[in-house]
Amino acid sequence: MEEIVMVLLQVLFEIFGQVFLELLLELGVEFFELRMLPGGRERDATRASLHWLLRLGAYTTLGAAIGGLSLLALPGHIIHSSAWRIANLFLGPAFLGLLMMVRGRRFDARDTRRAGINSFWPAFLFAFALNAVRFYFGR
Repeated sequence: MEEIVMVLLQVLFEIFGQVFLELLLELGVEFFELRMLPGGRERDATRASLHWLLRLGAYTTLGAAIGGLSLLALPGHIIHSSAWRIANLFLGPAFLGLLMMVRGRRFDARDTRRAGINSFWPAFLFAFALNAVRFYFGR
C-alpha cells in the first residue's frame, strides 16, 4: 500500500512540476515580449491576422527550442510512465493554454497591455512544442 502511495505521489509531483516549469517559461516569454519588443495592437485586420499567425509560429519555434535546450540540462524524461507522458503531451499544454487565456482576459478587463502568449493557442503551441521535443528526444 505504501508503495502505491509513493508511486502516485511521484507521478503527481512530476506532472505538476513540469506544468509549473512550463508556466515559468511562458511567463519569461511574456516578460521578454512586453519589455523588449516595441508594442501596440494592430489596427488593420489583414495585418493583425498575419501578425497573429507569425506569432503562433514564433511561439511554437521558441517552445521547441526551449524543449531542446531543456534536454541538455535534463536529458531523461521527467515523467517515467509512457501513458502519463502521452497524456501530459496534450493535457499539460491545454491546461496552460486555458490558464494563460484567463490571465489574458483579466488584462483585457483592466484595459492593460498584454503579451501575445496570454491567449489559448500561443500558450498551447508553445507548451506542446516544448513537450513534443522532450517526448520524442528524451531518454
